[in-house]
Amino acid sequence: MTDENRTTEKQIPQAAEANQPSRNDRHKKAETDANFWARIKAKWPNKSPKENPKKQEVPAGELKWVRIRMFPIWLRLLILLALMVLAALLGAIIGFSVVGDGSAGDVFQKDTWQHIFDIMNGK
Repeated sequence: MTDENRTTEKQIPQAAEANQPSRNDRHKKAETDANFWARIKAKWPNKSPKENPKKQEVPAGELKWVRIRMFPIWLRLLILLALMVLAALLGAIIGFSVVGDGSAGDVFQKDTWQHIFDIMNGK
């Protein structure tokens, strides 16, 4: 055997042993996991209402208002635009049929609006 073969044979078992965690490493990991969960439980204790009958009062200065939007802003703007168009149409119908002496269906005809624009422009 050459020197290269001997070093290769010696390195193979060492590499296989290095990939497996030792008993001490597993024990340390278990300790750190236990410490982690102990710290979590200490921060947020799980108390039932029977154990803590008094509700902790928080001063008004420490309360924070959390705002949750039920409808996104773009939807609000879209609804506002639709309501404005609806209000304009209802206003035109009421104005043309109740205040004026036309029928409510005439508001949707092109000739009616052409006549209104002609009056506005002085033709």
